[in-house]
Amino acid sequence: MRELYQPKPDREILHAKSFAIDPADIAHIDLNEEHVVAKVKRMLDVLLRLGAGLSELGSTVGLNRTAFELTGFDRAEIAANGWAAYPVLCRLGQVAPLDMTQQAFLARCKSIHELLQRVPNGYLKGLLKRAGCPRSEVRDLGSLKLLQAILNIIETLNEQEEVGDAFFSDREPEGWNRRNEAMAPLFLNNDLRIADAHDTMERCLVSLQNLGFDTANVNAGYGRALDFVMDGVIDALGIVASSIEALLRRGDL
Repeated sequence: MRELYQPKPDREILHAKSFAIDPADIAHIDLNEEHVVAKVKRMLDVLLRLGAGLSELGSTVGLNRTAFELTGFDRAEIAANGWAAYPVLCRLGQVAPLDMTQQAFLARCKSIHELLQRVPNGYLKGLLKRAGCPRSEVRDLGSLKLLQAILNIIETLNEQEEVGDAFFSDREPEGWNRRNEAMAPLFLNNDLRIADAHDTMERCLVSLQNLGFDTANVNAGYGRALDFVMDGVIDALGIVASSIEALLRRGDL
C-alpha cells in the first residue's frame, strides 16, 4: 500500500506516461464490450457445470468420478484463489488485439481445444455403453463425437420428459450418433486447431461464414474471429450442460 502513495521519481512517472492513450484514440471503442478475460471466465464456468453434470450423470449408471477428476478444475480452489494457477486459462486469457494474426488466432483455438480434451474419453465411452450404444461403434469415437452422442441421447430423453435414471438402457438409443448442429462450434474449433495449411484455413473460413461470421473482418485481423469462436464454444458447452442438468433435475422431483 505504501507504494501507492509515496512520492515517485520523475523517471517512473515519465515511464508510466509513455503508456498513456489519448482519449481520441479510443473514442470508437465500446468500453462495455466483453473482453477476453471475461470470456475465459464464462468458459470456465460452463466447464465446471459440465463436469458436475457429467459426474452426477455417471453416478446414476455406476460410474463414480468427481467433477474435479473429470475436468481438472477445483471449484473451491478457483473460488478462493482464482484461476491464475491454470496455465491453459492464462494463455487463453491474454490480451487479444483486434488485429491478431492468423497464427496467434490458431494458437488460441489450440488452447480452447486443450480445455475440451480434459474429460477422459474412457469415461464418456462408459456413459454411452451404459446408455445402450454398441461397444464396437463407440470404441473409436473422439471426444467431440462422444459428447455429441451424449447430447443426442439426453435431448431425446428430455423431449420425452424422462428422469435421470432413464439414461441407463440395454437397448440402442435411436439416433444417438446423428449430427447435432448445436455442436458445430466445437467441431469448427477442432478444425481450426489443425489448420496448418492454406487450403485447410480456407475451409475453416467457409465454416465460420456458414455459422454466421462475416469473414471480411479477418482482413483487419482475427480478433473478432476469436470472439466468435469463443462465444460459439461457450454456447455449445452450455447447451450440453443445460441438457444434462434438465434431465437430472427431473430425477430429483
